[in-house]
Amino acid sequence: MSKEVTAMISWVPFEKGGRRTVPSGPTYSTVVRFDEDKDWPTQAWSLWVEFIRSYADGQYLYARVRFLFPDAPHELLHEGSRFQLYEGRKLVATGLVRAGDAAPSESNEFEQALLH
Repeated sequence: MSKEVTAMISWVPFEKGGRRTVPSGPTYSTVVRFDEDKDWPTQAWSLWVEFIRSYADGQYLYARVRFLFPDAPHELLHEGSRFQLYEGRKLVATGLVRAGDAAPSESNEFEQALLH
């Protein structure tokens, strides 16, 4: 069974090269790159994202995430781990793995600053 964690995700605005619209959910999967991953880009993995709650008109997302494959580097899914989501070569979102399972009641400026 794959390790599953929660994360805050910030979608890259279309004006800055991101998607025209954010995925509608309830799930989404795409290529992920972790800041700590020394094997990128020779070895790439896909991340499954389950939408839990969105903020700021969908700009930010609280989600449950996990790798799609059991042999993925699950050690990268730890509190404070930063990642980027790609569609092809296009960076579409950045993320931060969080501790705990409860969704924040609002996306505050501190959390948003961590994602940029």
